[in-house]
Amino acid sequence: MTGRKGKWIVAALIMGTAINLWAQAGKKPAKKATTPAPVKTVAPAQRKVLTPGIYLGNEQFGGGAITTTRFSNLLRQGIKSHDSTGNSYEVINFTFGFAERRMYEDSAGTDLHMITDYMSEPCVGDTISESISNEIYDRIKPGDTVYLSNVLVRRKNAHVSTDTMLGGTLKCYFVK
Repeated sequence: MTGRKGKWIVAALIMGTAINLWAQAGKKPAKKATTPAPVKTVAPAQRKVLTPGIYLGNEQFGGGAITTTRFSNLLRQGIKSHDSTGNSYEVINFTFGFAERRMYEDSAGTDLHMITDYMSEPCVGDTISESISNEIYDRIKPGDTVYLSNVLVRRKNAHVSTDTMLGGTLKCYFVK
């Protein structure tokens, strides 16, 4: 009997497989999943942020190589600021940085080294503080560098606090 039962089981499996294949033969092949075309989005317009430029004196010197006498004259006139659209800005405060190159010798007095001393001082308004002005004009020489950074400016005739912002940075290096 087990032989007969085994034949019936095998016959049932073959019939089930045949029915399954016959059912699948009538189906159309499945379409491949298509990805939708990318939607072109337009990014919102970027607001152009204007960073006001920082200038020395009335000549609108924007940084770079400068002689010590010209720098002294321009620094006495104060720091000015305006942007590319012509808006003028009032300088509220800034940081005055000075990098002075000096020669130092070792303790034996045999070896000379060129070393840079750095000084930084906050200044209120558009002119340097009195403590700096008492000595800076006599100390600057070719090879030194001055940085005007962290310049806080406010649009002239402004009535809202949003018109106060950081301006650019000015770097001057001294030549003969």
